[in-house]
Amino acid sequence: MATTLFSWIHLSDIHFGHGSAGDRWDQRRVLHLVRTDIAAMVGRGTVKPDAILVTGDVAFSGNARKPAPDQEPREYADATVWLKGIAGDVGIAPQDIFVVPGNHDVNRKVDDDDDVARLIRDLREGVALLDSELAKPKMRARLASRMSAYLEFAAQLAPACRLPPAAPEERLFWTYRMEQSGLRLRLVGLNTALLAADERTFGEDRGRLRVGVEQVTRAVLDPPVARDELVIALSHHPLRAGWVADERDVDTWIRSQMHIHLSGHVHQADTEMSRAGSGGEFVRVTAGAAHGEREPNVPAAHGYSFASVMRDDAGKLWLRVWPRRWSPTKAAFQPDADNLSGLDEGRIYEDHALRLRLAPVAPDGAPEPTPPPAQPARPDTSSAPAAANVTAEPSPARSPATGPLQVFISYAPEDAKHLAELEKHLKMLGPRRMGLIDSWSARSVGVGGEEKLERDRRLKSAHVILLLVSPDFLNSDECYDVEVQAAMAAHERKEACIVPVLLREVSYEGTPFAKLRPTPENRKPVTEWTSMDAAFTEVAKDIRRAVESLRQQA
Repeated sequence: MATTLFSWIHLSDIHFGHGSAGDRWDQRRVLHLVRTDIAAMVGRGTVKPDAILVTGDVAFSGNARKPAPDQEPREYADATVWLKGIAGDVGIAPQDIFVVPGNHDVNRKVDDDDDVARLIRDLREGVALLDSELAKPKMRARLASRMSAYLEFAAQLAPACRLPPAAPEERLFWTYRMEQSGLRLRLVGLNTALLAADERTFGEDRGRLRVGVEQVTRAVLDPPVARDELVIALSHHPLRAGWVADERDVDTWIRSQMHIHLSGHVHQADTEMSRAGSGGEFVRVTAGAAHGEREPNVPAAHGYSFASVMRDDAGKLWLRVWPRRWSPTKAAFQPDADNLSGLDEGRIYEDHALRLRLAPVAPDGAPEPTPPPAQPARPDTSSAPAAANVTAEPSPARSPATGPLQVFISYAPEDAKHLAELEKHLKMLGPRRMGLIDSWSARSVGVGGEEKLERDRRLKSAHVILLLVSPDFLNSDECYDVEVQAAMAAHERKEACIVPVLLREVSYEGTPFAKLRPTPENRKPVTEWTSMDAAFTEVAKDIRRAVESLRQQA
């Protein structure tokens, strides 16, 4: 039986603010019909989208162009209304609209600044290295300044609206992890337009754009991609035809580490399945322009697509794509015949196999259970035998073989000072020192909606979950009823190692984690030690042992 796991609408090259007054009126009617067609497809039950994925060129001039001398630019204001309107039509929220920039989302007037122009010219010509300049805060900020209007627009949409606020220069590209219908997903937003510029001053973009190493490395190693995680990359430019100077390296890495690549820019829809470098299928989907430019003697091409990740009971995954294309003779959108092999038989979608496989579904509809690993995640390192009610945890099946393990720390606000001390002792294990862990502290009580979304995301992706046990921790509904329950569910699924950290004296018999081995291992709470530094040193050692044990079994 085929099951739909994750579906989306793919839009690109919308170009709000483009052209003359006549062009803008044409754009208005075409985009109205795009929205109407989307609503009709969903209304017929063809597909129910979970997200809208936009691969760049939302605006035409990065919001620099005024529709009239006495009017302010409205490119992103109009785009916001249109995109949120589509989201409302199909029953999803603005936080489900994921965006990346295109070359038209760059405000080229910023390049009138001599320092910015010099930086762009040196990077396009290879005189300066993109990753080296991105590592310099001032240079990174200069690159972000060219997309300031786009980044302000993108801050209200995904993934920025799902994450804690960040400076614009830290949102030039992004990675977002989520779970949908039991499928673990990683959406990767690549920025291929960092060096896009006015061809009259800098020459054409083709062959002068660069992605760099930082973007693609962080995309799959912060944290490392799990074996059962589907990775979908979004970028404006396709990684072929020479648009990106380093496209061979970028494309090789993406094909081997990811599963689907969505792009735009070329204005002609295309879907292609190819063999990835590491074996198996890799699928590229290039969206047509939602509103394409008119060429002399050639009708404008407008298009978009729907897509769904599907699975069968054996765990096989495939991508189903419904390409839609403007018909100038009918003045309406219809199936894109050029990208459909079975249209003559009435099939308006195309299927493409994916190399990722999931666990088979048992006869009762639940995934087949994974056999428990042979070794415990936290071996008993004490010389004394373990107490009868202490059990070792199974190793999480998703622990990465390389890179830092994600550590989630659950605590009550009343224990903030103890958390601060613990984090000092864990810093040596962190990404900037030994690189063993990357920890995140939950704000367990009184958090807002955005922080809760981030909390839930971090909790789901954690390899190790620390429970800072105290009377306030057990008294907190957020800690006990939400975070502990989620942690123990991950423990039962063998997805995370749970470590209770005894901060203050409290009876915790009868709790879900009572049978797990705590730290300090002598069961003496941290605050009862003569030296708190000595206590947290033991805690840090235990956490390191757990992490190293997980790494050995990955």
